[in-house]
Parts: sequence; structure tokens; C-alpha cells
Amino acid sequence: MKKLVILFGLLVLSACSDDPQTPQGNNFYELPPEDDAGTGDDGVDQNCEAETDEAMCARLQYVCGPLTDIDNCGDERSIESCGDPATVCQAFETCEAGVCGCEAETDAEFCARADYECGELTQTDNCGTERTVNCDADETACNEYETCGAETPGSCGCIAETELDFCIRLGVECGEWVDIDNCGTERTVNCGDPEVVCGAGETCGEEVAGMCSCVPETDEEFCARNSWECGELTADDNCGAERTIDCGLEEEVCEALETCGGAGVEGQCGCQAASDTQLCQLNNTACGPLEVVDECGVTRTIPECGTCIDPETCGGGGVEGQCGCTGDSEQSICTAAGAECGDLDVVDNCNDARTINCGLEDAVCTNFDTCGGGGTENTCGCTPVTCASEGLLCGTHPDGCGGTITCSSFCVEKLSAGVDHVCAMGTDRLKCWGRNHLGQLGDGTTTQRNNPVNITGLPSVADVAAGFGNTCAVTDTGAVHCWGSNAEGQLGVGTTVDNRSPGSPAINSGASQVVVGETHVCALVNGGVRCWGSNTYGKVGRAGLNFGAKVGVPNPVDNLTTDVVQLAAGLHHTCALKADGTVWCWGRNRFGQLGNLQTQNPLFIEAFAFDGASFANLDLATYSQVPVQVATLPQSVFITAGRDHTCAIDVDDNVWCWGSLVRQPTATSNCPVDTGTVDNNNNPIFRNGESCAIFPKADPLAPVYPIARYTTTVTNKECDEGCGNNEVCGPVSGKCESYPISNIYVDRAALSPVQVGLTEGALYLGSGANHVCAVVEDPNLMASNVRCFGLNAFGQLGDGTDNGWTDPVSLYLDTNDEIVRATAVAAGANYSCALVDDSNVKCWGSNQYGQIGNSALVRDESFRPYDVKLNFQP
Repeated sequence: MKKLVILFGLLVLSACSDDPQTPQGNNFYELPPEDDAGTGDDGVDQNCEAETDEAMCARLQYVCGPLTDIDNCGDERSIESCGDPATVCQAFETCEAGVCGCEAETDAEFCARADYECGELTQTDNCGTERTVNCDADETACNEYETCGAETPGSCGCIAETELDFCIRLGVECGEWVDIDNCGTERTVNCGDPEVVCGAGETCGEEVAGMCSCVPETDEEFCARNSWECGELTADDNCGAERTIDCGLEEEVCEALETCGGAGVEGQCGCQAASDTQLCQLNNTACGPLEVVDECGVTRTIPECGTCIDPETCGGGGVEGQCGCTGDSEQSICTAAGAECGDLDVVDNCNDARTINCGLEDAVCTNFDTCGGGGTENTCGCTPVTCASEGLLCGTHPDGCGGTITCSSFCVEKLSAGVDHVCAMGTDRLKCWGRNHLGQLGDGTTTQRNNPVNITGLPSVADVAAGFGNTCAVTDTGAVHCWGSNAEGQLGVGTTVDNRSPGSPAINSGASQVVVGETHVCALVNGGVRCWGSNTYGKVGRAGLNFGAKVGVPNPVDNLTTDVVQLAAGLHHTCALKADGTVWCWGRNRFGQLGNLQTQNPLFIEAFAFDGASFANLDLATYSQVPVQVATLPQSVFITAGRDHTCAIDVDDNVWCWGSLVRQPTATSNCPVDTGTVDNNNNPIFRNGESCAIFPKADPLAPVYPIARYTTTVTNKECDEGCGNNEVCGPVSGKCESYPISNIYVDRAALSPVQVGLTEGALYLGSGANHVCAVVEDPNLMASNVRCFGLNAFGQLGDGTDNGWTDPVSLYLDTNDEIVRATAVAAGANYSCALVDDSNVKCWGSNQYGQIGNSALVRDESFRPYDVKLNFQP
């Protein structure tokens, strides 16, 4: 008995084995031949418990259909069905060898089932799989006149053009026309009743088939039709065109004593004798008799040409045949009229209208008085001027009578300078000027404006920011409206459609400031930051967004949801000032404008450098999609940003900048950088920078370094063999390595904040592309309080030259030779503007697109501050 149990155990273990060599579908196991205990006459184990149908189907992996095979006890079994295909298989599957499956139809069958002969078809195929198939891949289904889906999706067809479209396409404007239409069918169409569509005198097809035209009449026909025989005739001809023709010279066509129109009929020869009155008038005789030969050759005697009215008599004024009178003196007339100055128009005692000067203004009027100035003619007085009469926008001004007037039509409160356009806000209004090729001014046009224009369609404006091709404003309700270019979604309304005037808001409420870069916008909203537009260089400030994505609606910037008090946008980067005085930046960082670059090794020089084998270009090696803190910057109160630099004012009114202000090198003024390597003669090797820094200046005590790219080159030489010139032992490879520099992008850049050399405390900053201007604390009212440094090729520093300056220089006198005292500054690509003490604006630098804001300036630049033409508006 014990032996039988062991054999049964072996049989069970064999039946449950997962041995991959066990043949599936024929699990037959032989009993050991030396022991036949527990078997029947047929050698089959009589103690084996046969598996269920379900277990046998499962073991042989049958889910459907009939099954015939050896069961676990070695018996051949037939199972009618391991599963009803209608239940276990999907509608489109059939049961094959116990398994559900489906054979997918061909593309042709797929298209035919949907009655599609052309075009792209997307639907579920016979196996339940969604497929997209081009049902006319070889483009042969439709003929030359048909298009796919013209009438029915997936079918070739053609929608016949209207009779109007038929005529327009063939350039026919009148009469019947027979031709082939857009669907290849010959049609006869009446393209217009000639009596309706043709003009006066025109016929259809006279000169060109299907076109109205008119053959002008000759000059002779023209004159004859108008019954004109002499003189010049101006009238419409038979074709409706105005013509001027000389229909005949008077001396050639008229008889003696006749003139053209002489008988009173224009264009006809004749002679009409003048009346007695006319003869008196023609002979300048107003009274007494007259004898004269008239124009028709007849001697005429006129007994009386007229009588004089008292006090006049005939010849009484000293002229024969004229009524006259001797008038009173000028002095007596002025005295009688009570006039003390100016011209007096009177009718004297002889009823003559006379203009008498009763006294020169400078001789009889005193102080501020003028003749009639007080409102009474010919009397000395003074009327104060008004803001409207003088076109005064803002401030206190002399009233012209010894007093003053206060004006507030447009008091500028803030300036914003974009790349090539400027906007000024104040007194709940907005004015913009300069370049407008993308509708960035917001006046509904793309016309350049050399003088400021009013921007309408906005409620009261609380902030404004000008960028490259667009402008944004914050209203008093905290809404943000943008206009101009929208190619990157920078209007923030979810589209890429441009808008030449303010439209729907990008943000409905809560905003207090907006800043604009080249193609991105950021807003300060309830203490947090939201950005939209182009995400190239990570400008939107969110990790995970694709580099270069178009972000059409405002997105919150990572890690800047509270405590932000000010924003500044450069061309491709943005910075935020927090309430604790820290500054955080994100976006492009090629010259260190985010303030977080560090010098890299290995290199033979101290520089920020990256291995070209690791990054495709400088931007990819440096940009940041999320805000990074400018670590070494003192606590700050104000920030500004330009193309590749950022600046801040700290709590002690010092100015700090980082990044680089650059100019392009020239053949005579480049910027070589010592690469730290030598040539075969042991001479230092230099490489010129692709850009030359104006700022920062070289300073061994400041964090100023080149920006470079190198490639790590590992040789096959072991370090213990000795490394050659320009080689070092690689710390990882253990072989001699060199690091050839392929690019010096800029010879100097401030990788962390560098203090600007201002001797006075700073109150305000404005950054342009490659220059910076500051308003400083200068109590000397006889000197300007504006300082600028950087690139100056267009006079954007306002010092009267085009020299670039590393250290700040003072603003020169304006074009009126007056001192400029400013409360704020703004800087664009190659120009600058200042908000001056009387709330008006002066600009200087490039005027290529009218950035100076005054059409009186005809030059393309001004090296000195120039008045912006801000017109009075009631």
C-alpha cells in the first residue's frame, strides 16, 4: 500500500509540472513498468481522478470551440465546447483552434465598406480597431475638375460656380458669354445688361469682347454737338470724359466788332452794345454828362451818368465825373470813437469806409497790455491765456498777464520704451508713437507715427509696457489688455490672431503691473507672476513646458505665487523683485543675465565655458525655465532688464548690473581673449570675441569673465608619458587631454552682480538693448540728474556724442539748450526717453521709426534730448 501511494504522488506531480519540455495538448504519463500495483487490465491508473472539462480547457489554453485531446489521466476526451464564441469572443472575432481572433480587412475593403473613393477616412475597421486610411493614395479617383469632398465626404465632386463667379473668373463684365465653367461644363451666361453695367456712351464689345468701352467723338463733333463756334469749351464728351477744346479763334471766326460771346451767347460770335449805365461804368464816370464811342462803333451821348447824394458833389472829391467829399481828420475820428490804439474801421462824414491807426501798441500800451487784449477793441488791456489756447498739457505756467495757470490735460505719470516705439500714460489716458508695422501702437493701423497718437478703447490705465511688436496695459480694475503682434500668443487670449487695437483682456482682474519682452508677456497678479507668449529659452517660467512652445493664455510662474512687488522684462528673460528684496530671474541666460552662471573647468583660462560635445549651443547650456535667485545681490528695491543684462537698485541706492552690454567687433576694434594656450613657439594664442563688452569693464576684483565654448579632446597618451603644450592629465580618463576653445561669445560678462560706478544715489533705472540710464540724487538744479552708459552709436546716451561709455556720463543740454531734470527714464533698442519735471517727455537717440515723437525732427537720430510733441486734448 505504501508503494501505491508513492506512485500516485509521482503521477500527480507529473501532471502539474511546468516543465517546458512537457508536450502541451498530449499530457500522457507512463507508470513505472516494475510496479503494476493499482492498475487495471489496460494499464491505466484506476485511482486517477479525471479533471473537469473547465480544467482541461484551461490547461490546454482553449477559450472557445470543441476540444479533443488526452486528459490528465491519459484518457482521450472530447469536449463539445470550451466556450460559446458568441459569448467569449468579441463581435468581430471568430474562434480558431480554441482562440478568439480577427483578420483585418484590406485598405481597399475598409474604404469600400464606407463608400469612400477618395480622401482620408478614420473609423473602426472590421476588427474594431480605429484606422486612418488614404482612400485615394495615388490621387486618380477625381478628375481635373473634381475635388474630394466637394459635395459628399469621401466622394469626388464639383460645386458649380455662380454666374457672377463665372464672369469674374473670365474677366467678362457685359453681354452673353459661352465658356467652360469650373466643373468642365459649357455654359452660356449673361454677364450683365450693357444698359445697366456700361457707362454713358459705352457699348458692350466695341473694342474688347465682353467689356464696356466708348469711342470718343472728334473735336469738331464735340464743338458741333454743343453748338459752340468760338472760344474754349469745357464739357463732358459722348463718353462722359471732361474735355477742354478751343472751338475757334475769335479773330478767325468772328466778324469785325464781333467778339466771342459778345451778343450774350457763350460760344457764339456777336456784338451787343452796352447800356448807358454800363458805358458810364466802363468810362469811370459816376456823375455828369458823357460822350463816347461804344464797343459796336456808335457815338453815344449820355446826358447824365448819375447824381450825387449829399454831402457829395460831382467832382467834389477832386476827380472829374466822380462824386466826392472831403473827410474829417484821423485824430478827430479816433477821439470821437474813444479809440486809443490799433486800427479803427469807420465810415466818416463823407460816408467813406476808412481804416485809421489810432496808436501803435508798443507806444501807448504798458506792461502786459496789448491793444484789444482786455477784450475791448482799440483799448489797451490783457486777457490771461488758457491751457487750451496755448496747448499746455500739464504743470503751472505764466498766464501772460503777470499771473499763472495750472494745466492737467495730460500729465505723464509713466513711460515705457519698447524696441522701437514708446507709450506714455497719465490723466487716465494713453498715447503712443514710433514704429507700428505690427499694430503695436494700438491705433487700429500699421502706420508709423512720428507724433504721439491717442489710444482708445481702454478704461482708465494704471500701467503700460511696450515690447517689440506688441504693447500691454493694466486698467484701474486690474485687467490686462494687449495689442499688436500675436504670432506667439503674446496677446494672451488663446489665439495667434494679431489685433491692431486693444481687445479682450488676457487677465480680467488683480493685475498691478505688466512687462513685455520681444515675444512674451508677464503680469504681476495679486503678488504672483503669470506669463504667456513664446516659451523659447523658457521665458514663460514653467518647468515641463516645451522649449519654444506658444503659450496663448497666462500661466503661473513656478515658485512665484506670492510676495512679488515688481517685474522687469528683457528681450528674452524676465526678473521678479520680491518683498524681501531678493531678485529671481528666468529665461535666456547666454551672457549671464540671470545671475547664476559659474566659471567652469577644465579650461586654461578662468571663464564660463561649456563643452560643445554636451550642448548644441550656448542658449541650451545656460537658459532656465524656472526662476533662479540672483545670489550675491544686496537687498534691492528696483529692477530693470535689457537684451542680455539686468540691473537693480539696492536699499542704499547703489546700482548693480549683471550680464553684458555689447557692441559688434570691427576690423579695427575687436576684443581678443587670451585662451591660456600657446603655439609651437610658446607664444600665447588669442581668439577674438564674437561680441565685445562695453560693460562690465575689466576688473580683477569683480566677477567678470569671458563666455566660451570648448571641446574636450582625450589623447591616447598616458599621463605618466608626459603631456605636451596645451594638455593636462585628465582627472577621469588618466590620459592627456586638451580643451580647444571653438568660440569666445563675448570677451567679458558679469556672472554675478557688479556695482556700477555712480557717485550719486540712484532713484530710477531704464534699460535698453545695450545701454542703461539712471535718474540720480543730484541736488544741483543747474545740472542734469540723468546718467547713462553703454552703447551710443545712435546717440542714445544723450551726451551729444556717439562714443560708447563703460562708466555713466551726464545727459547734455537739450536741443533748446535747457537743462534736463528727470523723474523717470525709459530706454528702447537704440534710444532713450525721460519724464521731465513738468510731466512732459523728452527723447534722444535713434529716430529711424519716429521714436523721438516729434515730426519736426527730420533726422534719423538726435544726440541731444528733443521735446516729444504731446498735443493738448480737452
